[in-house]
Amino acid sequence: MFARFVQVRCSVPIRNAVISMERVVFTTRDGVRIVGDYTAGDSSRTIILLHMMPATRASWRPLVAQLTDAGFGTLAIDLRGHGESTRGAAGVTLDFKKFSDAEHQASIHDVEGAVEWLLREHGIGEEEIAFVGASIGANLSLQYLAEHKNVPTAVLLSPGLDYHGISAETLIAEIQPTQSLFFIAASDDEYSSRTVVQLAKMTDAQQKTENYPKGGHGTTLFDTHPKLISEIVEWLQSKL
Repeated sequence: MFARFVQVRCSVPIRNAVISMERVVFTTRDGVRIVGDYTAGDSSRTIILLHMMPATRASWRPLVAQLTDAGFGTLAIDLRGHGESTRGAAGVTLDFKKFSDAEHQASIHDVEGAVEWLLREHGIGEEEIAFVGASIGANLSLQYLAEHKNVPTAVLLSPGLDYHGISAETLIAEIQPTQSLFFIAASDDEYSSRTVVQLAKMTDAQQKTENYPKGGHGTTLFDTHPKLISEIVEWLQSKL
């Protein structure tokens, strides 16, 4: 069972704009306390944002600002062992730097909890949700789409063929032609660059690939390629 959430409204300045966010807390099915920021949209269309390592939900704020301007709702969470999501079952303190592969793989429960929270508290179903993930967050996003065919699309920044046993190479075979994927990487991040090329060849899903000559890994791409944010928003507008 999922615990009742805690909700606190606050206003956060993001690049000369002030975004009203609700700080939410929920407990996953395996007893981990997850903290996130929720912004309501003009409709039920909502984007779940899954960060890279080492990062927190705050890494998505430049994208959150433009998604909000475009009318989307957003839910950015700190994955277990990161940011404020460090309390596990029985009060155990979690630190991702000490995780085994199995503990990293259990982060899918954080994603499931985020989707469950949106349904329970706002009546938002899977068909109204999209994912944007970076690095291991990209692989987790792909995993959720592979296991839940009603979710229409995901944007994958710097995925890897295998991050701690979360195998994109295996998961991509489960993506349906009715779903869509936006692959993003940079060639100076060689592993992710090779990954997006390979994954794009392995699926019949609707897709787009942006493989920059350089730009770094995950959400650091927003610093080197600021127009990418608008490109992601446009993709989500066309697919959700």
